[in-house]
Amino acid sequence: MAVPCRGDHYRAMAADEELIFTVPRGKLDDLMEGLRHVEKTGSKLPQGYAVRPEYPLPESYKKIAQMMGYIK
Repeated sequence: MAVPCRGDHYRAMAADEELIFTVPRGKLDDLMEGLRHVEKTGSKLPQGYAVRPEYPLPESYKKIAQMMGYIK
């Protein structure tokens, strides 16, 4: 779980009140079942966003990623 950074706000349209999280592949069905239950009980899930899967990273981000060993 992570708090969205400035890049997440710009590139992924994350709002101030949102969090970013990952789910293990084996737990995805459980997550989807829970989200469907939330929607059935009256809550609404965000819809209508279009996010590009990849975008050019600024040089400063590339440098940090190289230092962390994510890219060469």
